[in-house]
Parts: sequence; structure tokens; C-alpha cells
Amino acid sequence: VEAWLKAHNNNDVRKALSYIDDDARYYMANQPPMTGKEAIRRIEAWDASIKSNLKYTDMKEQGRTVLVGKIIESNNWFRLAGIEKIVYEPGTRIVVEDGKIVEFRMAPMTENSMIQLDKMFRAFFEWINIHKPDKMQDLMVDGQVDFSEANSELWFNLLDEWQRGKLTTQPSSPQSD
Repeated sequence: VEAWLKAHNNNDVRKALSYIDDDARYYMANQPPMTGKEAIRRIEAWDASIKSNLKYTDMKEQGRTVLVGKIIESNNWFRLAGIEKIVYEPGTRIVVEDGKIVEFRMAPMTENSMIQLDKMFRAFFEWINIHKPDKMQDLMVDGQVDFSEANSELWFNLLDEWQRGKLTTQPSSPQSD
């Protein structure tokens, strides 16, 4: 698990995937489960494209399972969206068999992190529906946000434009005499 985490944080998709079983399963709250190395490759490629960095606290082995305390995630996508980091509750479970990760079962985000993301998505999607409605379909696949490597540049460009627009529409602070 530590070797996978190092490869993930170095944005080395090939190396990170070398620690994943071909039939691995990945479970995230409020997302459909993903099965197989190819599905997990998509997540790894997205995370590499946004320079994801994960910090695991209090990892404990219990047989084949590694229990993780909190996970703190930072990346360029969050930063551009105005979020410093996202924190996941303790309880993520990573199952290892024969030296390969066969299952990721992510704990949910903290309430504060969920509120930050919800606030950001609401404001961003409101902006995109007004200013770039034709791009909304490019960001979604089957009603789910498309976090794919191929889409990361579009996300970065739109988030950057959204943030720049927020800066130009905010009232300037009064000058002191």
C-alpha cells in the first residue's frame, strides 16, 4: 500500500497500476463501483493529470486489510476550484492479496469537505449554465461528472475562466482616505 501511495503521489500511473490486481474493485461513496485495472487506470490517470497528492494517517494492518485513518487529498483541480484540500473520514479499507491491491473501499468525505465541494459545484455549474452551456455535456457522462484524463484540460480551462470571471465581477473594496 505504501509503495502504491508513493507511485500515486509521484503521478506515475504505470507504477501505481503495477500494485493493483487485474480484477481489483474500487468503491467510493455516491459513485458506482469500479471493477478491473482498466477502470482504476482511469482514476489514476485523472489523478496524475491533476497532480493528486494523498496523505494517509494512522495506517494499520489487520490481516489482508489495511485500515486508514483520515485521508487528506490536495491537487491542482481543487486549488483551481478554490479548495485547499479534501478530507476523508477514518475508515478507508484497502485489501491486499499476493502483494496486489484487490479492493479499495473509500470512507466518505468529512461533512466540511462535502459542503465545500457542494458549494463549489453549485456555483460552477450555475456559471457554466449561463456562460458555457454547450460545455456542460462535455463534463458529464450518463449523468455523472466525467473525471477522465482526456477531460482534465477542459476542466482546468473552464475552472480557470470561472475563477477569472469571479475576480472581475467582485466589487472592489473601498479606498481608505
